[in-house]
Amino acid sequence: MLHKIAVFSDVHGNMSALDAVLKDARQYEVTDYWFLGDLFLPGPGAEQLYETVASLHPAVWLQGNWEQEINSIVNGEADFDDPSEVYLSRLTEYLINKLSPKHYKELIQRPISTTITVNGLNFGLSHNRSDRSTGHDLFPAEKQINFDHLAGNKDILLYGHTHQQVMRTSSKGQLIINWGNWTAIQPISKINGRSKGVLCDFNS
Repeated sequence: MLHKIAVFSDVHGNMSALDAVLKDARQYEVTDYWFLGDLFLPGPGAEQLYETVASLHPAVWLQGNWEQEINSIVNGEADFDDPSEVYLSRLTEYLINKLSPKHYKELIQRPISTTITVNGLNFGLSHNRSDRSTGHDLFPAEKQINFDHLAGNKDILLYGHTHQQVMRTSSKGQLIINWGNWTAIQPISKINGRSKGVLCDFNS
């Protein structure tokens, strides 16, 4: 049986882009989904967006740095002397009023990284680094040692966060991929030049 896995991240509240991507995924008869975080904000998608991703029953669902920032705001950790924190606080207020408490609780309890084995290949999946969802460590021009740290003992590494395309290897030859998100995702083919993602095919 051929398994097709659509890997995506960084939807950032863009419901219309996600709808287009999932339509594309269905055309390719995707059998599973791995979502690597940053579902909400700054776009307006909220409860419907969560329910749409949940309806996919993704085998992997991570949280990203935006989910962690949202939770810090909810916990009263905002610095209101920082204009960016004021901006994020207003966005968070909107989101919390639109998202069910149950789904918010589920969201913030999700991990930032995981591993999964498919047909003997060990995949490392993370929003950014496996131990930290924030930072610029894995931008395309960063040092090789950062990517070697990401690779660890995995065979293939997939991550989001940077919104920039990467296909490179670790010093030991492990494959590292970032599909280069813009506002949302593109799991298989180009959709209006903006959403990006990756499709993995496996025979079993």
